[in-house]
Amino acid sequence: MNFCTEEELFGILESTAPESARYTEADRERVVHNPNLSDLLADAVCAADEIRNMPTISIPFSLFKRFETDGDRSAYEYGENGYFTRRRKLATFGILAWLYRKPEDISALEDILWAVCDEYTWALPAHLGGTGLSRVQTDAQIIDLFAAETGEAMAEILSLVGDLLSPIVVARVRREIRVRIFDRFYENFWWKKGTNNWAAVCAGSCGITAIYEMRDNAELAKFLVSVFDSLNCFLSGFPEDGACLEGVGYWDYGFGYFAAFAETLCRRTEGKVNLFADEKIHRIATFRQKCLFDGGRCLSFSDAGGGARPSLSQISFFGKMYPDFPKPSRAYVSKRFARGGCFRFGLMLRELTRTTDEVLPEKESEIRGTYLLTDAQWYISTAENGTTFAAKGGNNDEPHNHNDIGGFEIFRRGKILLHDVGSGEYNKDYFSAKRYGLFCCSSRGHSVPIVNGIYQAAGKEHAARAVTLREDGMTLDIAVAYTDPTLTALERDFRFDRQNGALTLTDTFRFAETPASVTERFISVAEPELTADGKVTIRSGEETLTVTYDADRLSPKIGTETEVWSTGRKRISYLLDFEVKTPEKEFTLTFDFT
Repeated sequence: MNFCTEEELFGILESTAPESARYTEADRERVVHNPNLSDLLADAVCAADEIRNMPTISIPFSLFKRFETDGDRSAYEYGENGYFTRRRKLATFGILAWLYRKPEDISALEDILWAVCDEYTWALPAHLGGTGLSRVQTDAQIIDLFAAETGEAMAEILSLVGDLLSPIVVARVRREIRVRIFDRFYENFWWKKGTNNWAAVCAGSCGITAIYEMRDNAELAKFLVSVFDSLNCFLSGFPEDGACLEGVGYWDYGFGYFAAFAETLCRRTEGKVNLFADEKIHRIATFRQKCLFDGGRCLSFSDAGGGARPSLSQISFFGKMYPDFPKPSRAYVSKRFARGGCFRFGLMLRELTRTTDEVLPEKESEIRGTYLLTDAQWYISTAENGTTFAAKGGNNDEPHNHNDIGGFEIFRRGKILLHDVGSGEYNKDYFSAKRYGLFCCSSRGHSVPIVNGIYQAAGKEHAARAVTLREDGMTLDIAVAYTDPTLTALERDFRFDRQNGALTLTDTFRFAETPASVTERFISVAEPELTADGKVTIRSGEETLTVTYDADRLSPKIGTETEVWSTGRKRISYLLDFEVKTPEKEFTLTFDFT
């Protein structure tokens, strides 16, 4: 993407007003009186009452060191007085102080701002690169995702209510932003050249912070050009079809902060720098709705959750720019003040400021369409009867990678029938060499074959070959995903009937010598039932999926796997395995899903 130069940007900044970036009194009034936000704002007030009298105490060293000593992140991050409890207070009282200007909210906000200034580091222990117990962080503050988000939140809060706060609180916040963000930004952090969500969140957050806090336009222009460099790296991580290979949740997060920065920059420059006009940004923006299915379900490839529909603010904001974005309805109205447990002020604020105040239709339109994402090698289609089928190729070294070449999902009218389990619990093992021993990241937890007891291997060289995407499905050879030297070809063909939602899966195996074992595996959240010879039924609510197979050649078996989800809750996955009774050097297996 071609960003403007430092000289060009300086000229634009000189010709426009710094105040243009700020939200106005009219913005505040529109949020307060927006009927589509009434339930959400009521929930925010209840959330404030719940946490108002909770003490804000220093997070003890015994929790800080846990990640280094035993790999646990949750105690420091999500404990009763943990890191994200503090960010919850910061976001809640920051927003309520702006909207309602009540003395008790302003006082609570001053307290949490002061406490955040006291923090040893704004970065998480898990992000200190193994130096948490060997280097004093106050000597060289690390900018990670959450340090950058914290700086952005503090700066934006000052822009909203700085005139209502004690001058000493404002002065101290500004000093901490200068020391922890601006003085450190030009360091060679790995994310500066990263191609994943880190580049957008860190650089974008720091860019918003600078727009609000830097008074000198020459300094700001230099800073923002460095931000542009990181954002270019981020955008290079998207294939030309706009797919977010990290998963839908990381589109919400990484592209969400890119869009927040782009919007703030556009306001600051009075529309003279508009990143949304770029066609690749358009394709990335519309990727989200391609992964949305009837009933609000979303695709869960990679480290995604699968249940998060887009927010009304996303629909409202991008719908104004791009006519191919879905139309808003009451189905997208959120009653919850916070989505997720990290309490990201920058995104929570824009949930309010972007949401349309128009009267919305009660029912969302049915989602139908077929998308061939040729660069990502994803096929996504929803049939006339409300059945959605999605499958992927790619390689096993993608961002937030799972070993899942040839994996697929089936939904019907909002119910999951066969699924990709998505992300697991984020701990030390999850982002280490032990990652692929975990069920959700290994091909053990995906609907792909097991060959001679071997699961798929990690690495870019383990990739789909001979990939063809068609309107009715896709064909790919996934043999290279496995390290079995005797496997010479494994052609997987999906044919999807876009009228009645029937899927036919055909796998053709070729070996240099007769294999000892081959097992076809399918993953479900609902318990399968062996209903008849050659048939298995999976029921989810009122929806039913029937799997038809060759009972003479295959022996079915149902197992379970229990693990901890990304939310910290336990989940059970059902493993529907079909073992080939008499493997041969070459054979074909066919399954019908109706």
